[in-house]
Amino acid sequence: MRVIPLGTSSGRPTVARHVSGLAVDLGRSWILIDCGEGTQQQIMRSPLKPSRLAAILITHLHGDHVLGLPGLLGTLGMEGRTAPLQIVGVDGIGRWLDVMCDLPILGIDFPMTLTELVDDSLDGVAGEPLHVADVDGFAVYALALRHRVPAFGYRIVEPDRPGHIDIDAARRAGVTNGPDLGRLQRGESVIGSLGEVRPAQVIGPQRRGLAVTVLGDTARCDASVSLAFDADLLVHECTYANADQDLAERWKHSTPADATWVANQAGVGHLVLNHFSTRYDDPSLLLNEARTAFVNTTLANELAPIDVPAADPT
Repeated sequence: MRVIPLGTSSGRPTVARHVSGLAVDLGRSWILIDCGEGTQQQIMRSPLKPSRLAAILITHLHGDHVLGLPGLLGTLGMEGRTAPLQIVGVDGIGRWLDVMCDLPILGIDFPMTLTELVDDSLDGVAGEPLHVADVDGFAVYALALRHRVPAFGYRIVEPDRPGHIDIDAARRAGVTNGPDLGRLQRGESVIGSLGEVRPAQVIGPQRRGLAVTVLGDTARCDASVSLAFDADLLVHECTYANADQDLAERWKHSTPADATWVANQAGVGHLVLNHFSTRYDDPSLLLNEARTAFVNTTLANELAPIDVPAADPT
């Protein structure tokens, strides 16, 4: 499981940065979160295969997060896609897609399933994340955040993983060859030199699946903590520097202080800052501010994969 930032600029692109788009690579398939202008070109530059795109999650309907969607869907249609595509987004995305799909120039004729999320409160209160989709066994959850328009964040959770095998215990039970060890890890009993060996004899307890939380546009709020609780990796918007906290509050965005507050309150393993204002040519300023409060913080760099769980920053 890894995250690949495709666009990290807030509001509009720059010469060096694209607007919002981020991929979560699940292995056999991948999920796209937001699809700003130019996202499909970034996908072409990445190791991602469009044919393996399984779902698109839209955080909200500001243009820098959705204006690349018609072009991407049109390209998928031109490439002869027949596999269904899941789309999850805020209320209104369905009406917009209906208009797009009716345009004959796009050629969108593959099946799509749509889930619209409705929450107009705009206050980002704490709550229980809503289970909105399943993608290749990964569960997708959503929760409304605090922005100027209805906006959601997403949490993607891997299925629980098998426990670690105790090689020494397996050898004592008479199992030494690799294929039999693999069968035990898959939950199958095997016959060793001393008789039958069951997985429970040599395999530890199941391990919790990895969890990634990706927040679209939001000001600091308790809902972000609910959605990010105990996540292995949190991608949090960081539009403004701490000195511009007044702008962050006015436009309902976040600063390094806001992002690190969420990371600390939620107990996440790794914080990745994303969605930088064009006023900052070098977003390392934001990174330096964040690391004073949460050491394991990195910047999202476009097309640079981030493994989950990610290593400590260097």
